[in-house]
Amino acid sequence: MKEKQAELIDTLMSQLSEDEKTLCGAVIDYLLELGYMPKRHKKGTFVVAFEKKGRKIVKLEYGKHLKSDPTPFLTFWLRYSASDDLSPKFQEPIMKMSKAHEEKHGERMGEFGERYQHCGKCKDDPRLYTYVWPDGTKDSWCGGYTLMSFRNLTTEDVSEIFRHIKNQDEYYNNLLGV
Repeated sequence: MKEKQAELIDTLMSQLSEDEKTLCGAVIDYLLELGYMPKRHKKGTFVVAFEKKGRKIVKLEYGKHLKSDPTPFLTFWLRYSASDDLSPKFQEPIMKMSKAHEEKHGERMGEFGERYQHCGKCKDDPRLYTYVWPDGTKDSWCGGYTLMSFRNLTTEDVSEIFRHIKNQDEYYNNLLGV
């Protein structure tokens, strides 16, 4: 890792609470081990994305998203569309995205293959975020570019985060030739 990248991580870590430092420190170490490098993204908030060959897998964002936010906070962004076994905490952002789509467009997203198509970047084996509603119907969303956001992750979630990062990294390495 280069000196500027280490400084970037140090700057991020200096803004976090002790619990957030423990969570992010473990994840950052794992990402670096897998070859993902930190990169600053210019935005109103402080954002560090971890990328390998142009593929983002995690973004750590610290700051106020809205002027009305009382204090800055950590938003943890994760791409995990290559994972199938999701705890309720990791299903929640997919469900929220499905609800937002329905509110905006007046209809459900639907399951992949009905009327929904993916971005094409996944070749013939797309990785989708899928939410199964209580009535058994499914909504699918392309995971090619979508990172899901979390504000409630803790150190208790680290093992599941690692599992999702590993699945996504293997998908990139095996199917996309990264």
